[in-house]
Amino acid sequence: MNNNPDPNKASIGMDANLAALLSYLIGIIGIIVLITEKENKFVKFHALQALLFHLSFAVLIIAAFVLFFVCAAVGTVIAAAAGNAGAVIGLIFYVIGIIIWFVALIVGPLGMLGGNIYSAIQAYNGRWFKIPIVGNLTAKILGITV
Repeated sequence: MNNNPDPNKASIGMDANLAALLSYLIGIIGIIVLITEKENKFVKFHALQALLFHLSFAVLIIAAFVLFFVCAAVGTVIAAAAGNAGAVIGLIFYVIGIIIWFVALIVGPLGMLGGNIYSAIQAYNGRWFKIPIVGNLTAKILGITV
């Protein structure tokens, strides 16, 4: 029996490149790979990076949702306190909130989709690709240099 694991295979039995690719495209597989992978640092890196990438977008969507409601509340308070003059300023805050929410709902998912596709292609080609911010955090958590 060979004690040296195949660097081209993941612990779950599939090719390392395929496991890394699926981590980006199918979130639950990334979680399974992250939990089960013991040997292959390439696969573990991409699975954790994909998970952190997905979580970062969830945080951004929640932050945009909160900003939308803050803008709406501030607009309402200004409109109520200042009368007719405040109505225009209140409307401006509403519009800002709607723009933030619209950008988060349209640009956010498109950015995530593009980032996932690009990262999946890089992982499938065997590259140690780091997503800005998330990649550095992933390397630090795993204690590896990429």
